[in-house]
Amino acid sequence: MHETGTGSWVLHELRPRVLHFALHLRDRAGLPVPADPEFPPVSTEHRIPMTLPPGTDREALASDWAIWWRRLVRHEMNAASGVLPTGGLAVYTDDMDVTNSVVRQAEEVFDPPGFASLSDLPGLRALAAAHHASDTAHRATPSQVRRPALDQALVRRVAEEAAAGQGVPVGRLSARIAVLEVLGTWSYPAGPGNMLCSSAAVVDPVASARLLWRAFVSGLTGEQA
Repeated sequence: MHETGTGSWVLHELRPRVLHFALHLRDRAGLPVPADPEFPPVSTEHRIPMTLPPGTDREALASDWAIWWRRLVRHEMNAASGVLPTGGLAVYTDDMDVTNSVVRQAEEVFDPPGFASLSDLPGLRALAAAHHASDTAHRATPSQVRRPALDQALVRRVAEEAAAGQGVPVGRLSARIAVLEVLGTWSYPAGPGNMLCSSAAVVDPVASARLLWRAFVSGLTGEQA
């Protein structure tokens, strides 16, 4: 979503394939969801469970997965905001460009099919490779069915209120919202100007207004949303 015209704000609503891949891996493998609001709830996509070797330590794999998740989120949101790991800015024309750029430039965090970037987490590396090789992995991306989008009237109202509250022109506002297909109404800040949220939060007026406000204001202040 990009409001154009003089004095407009910028809001990117993303559906990150890389993050959905990691979520589906976690849930197919039956890894416990960390008891921390930073990590999304269980995915709404029902996938065929993976059979893990006897004696597999799911708790240890879950800890490794949390490390990987943080790496993926950091890179995904940096790319969406045009900040590259090596410094500088990138220009994207749409959300698909963002996703393609992440795949091209993020081999240090996501590099199928071998996942050499996970060499420091060998158990998770083997799991990711097996997940990617399976048929379900190639369907483990957001459906092509149209998903609910943030209400533009609500976005406009929150943007105007945030700008007025901060005493800045509305054109100074820029934010990125990554929507994940997970259960419940969930959201979490992913750095200044960035929020992760569930699809249920997108259609909840109170929840979406709150996360939009946090994203817009933190994008101005440079502080965590």
